[in-house]
Amino acid sequence: MSQSSPGPTISLTAAAAIAVGELFGINSSGQAVLATASIKPIAVCTFPADPATSSTEVTGKLLHAGGTFDVKAGAAIAVGAQCWGAAAGELTTVPTPTARFRAKTAAAADNDRFEAIFEGFEENAAIVGTPSTATAGATLTTAQLAAARDPGLLRATHPGGGATATLTLPLAADMDTAFPDIPIGGGFRFTIKNIGTAAAADTYTIATNTGWTVTGNVLTVPSGHATTGALAGGNCATFLASKTGAGAWTLDRVG
Repeated sequence: MSQSSPGPTISLTAAAAIAVGELFGINSSGQAVLATASIKPIAVCTFPADPATSSTEVTGKLLHAGGTFDVKAGAAIAVGAQCWGAAAGELTTVPTPTARFRAKTAAAADNDRFEAIFEGFEENAAIVGTPSTATAGATLTTAQLAAARDPGLLRATHPGGGATATLTLPLAADMDTAFPDIPIGGGFRFTIKNIGTAAAADTYTIATNTGWTVTGNVLTVPSGHATTGALAGGNCATFLASKTGAGAWTLDRVG
């Protein structure tokens, strides 16, 4: 049976179910939500919330309280292993730019609870998106943008053919859902790297979607061909996605 040392707690209205041992943060509406790559955790749940059963308040031990925490594993974790916050408020051994813990007891499998010591926040850990194969008409997912969020990267494999391919942004409404921590007026940078090398003309154009406004220069990502400056990073493009309202985002190329 995992345990945790006592410490100061916080109670909040929960936006969705949060179980004991799961990390949670606060969204832009002031509600408790499961910690993710884009929701920074503030506490570990000690008293669960399930709005579906009218239990809408969650209580958790604040991370800055120190000591040990009764946490939930997203995979097997050995005693002494470092572990990080992952999807669904759980911990795994995959580094992420979020809360970092050290396992005091072991977790045998996914969903096991174990005792861990909070070590701090891994602010500078990069999440690199799994290379994706893009074709003309492909639409980026919010998960891909989350992976490409600074300091991360999305590596896109151009389909070739010596022609421009199109990567379409997700719906702005889907961005609101995927990034609930970003308030109106906030935003984030993300980088796309074109690793297609067949021809200089194998470029990408970033297309808008419902709810998006594009400002500034044409949104293109050059080819990874040697003649386009790939060795100097010329096949990368950095963008700033800004939330301007509910279901409204603006995109600027900034690098």
